[in-house]
Amino acid sequence: MIKHSLCIFVLLSMLTQVGLATEAQNQIFATVNKHDIHSDLFDFLLGSRSRDILQDTEYALSEAEKQQHIYKTAKDLVVTELLAQEASRLNIDNLPEVKTELEMAKKTLLAQLLVQKIMREVKVDEAQLLKEYNNQEAMVMYRFKVWTSDSQEESEHKLSALQLAAGAFEEQANETAWVLINDVDPALRNEVKKLPIGGFVSKPSTQGKVWQIIQLIDKNTLNKRPFEEERDIIRSDIIKAELDKEISRLLESASIKVHKPEGIVIDRVWSQGE
Repeated sequence: MIKHSLCIFVLLSMLTQVGLATEAQNQIFATVNKHDIHSDLFDFLLGSRSRDILQDTEYALSEAEKQQHIYKTAKDLVVTELLAQEASRLNIDNLPEVKTELEMAKKTLLAQLLVQKIMREVKVDEAQLLKEYNNQEAMVMYRFKVWTSDSQEESEHKLSALQLAAGAFEEQANETAWVLINDVDPALRNEVKKLPIGGFVSKPSTQGKVWQIIQLIDKNTLNKRPFEEERDIIRSDIIKAELDKEISRLLESASIKVHKPEGIVIDRVWSQGE
């Protein structure tokens, strides 16, 4: 009876080990030079490429195309493994410049994954979208005439002459294309919004070493697009704003000192567009 029970125990143990071995094998995509590549790597690469294909084409792949896609992905992963093994054999990963690049790649990937996580967790409901839409100002396009000068004194002289005689220095003026208010110097935006057609900005502005006189020559107010067309854009803007808040929080709470190059101070205020 004891021998019989022992045989059953040994048999069950063998079956369990076979089951575990089979499960382990199922988790291995391939073995290259005795090095196992986990199936998760293949699944990740295949899924990533499949998403890219879906974005680039509106047609579903045929069965033959799917098989070809799977085969190419498998081959590329094996070749990548071979190249990585050879690089390690040659100690390429220990070269100073390669260590720096690998460190930057790791930090960049981690940062991107955190950004994706933050954005996924932002909840935006329909009421919030509608409220933001109703608060939107109508889009206004502007066109300007611009006179440039090499000095503030010359620019102020021209502005005085232009305000007295509309046709003065006409041959020196350049007209801009239609632009949005966000394309205007932030220091001038409030004044530009209130300018009448033909009005001049009250004083010359400087762009580097060049002084400018600006005259509003036309503006066009555009009707807002329907809410249905703006919904996704508004959602993206809300999510981006929440991401900016989190980055600002991290900046404000961090201890930061830049050692090289000297004199650089990191702005703790994160603003959209930076």
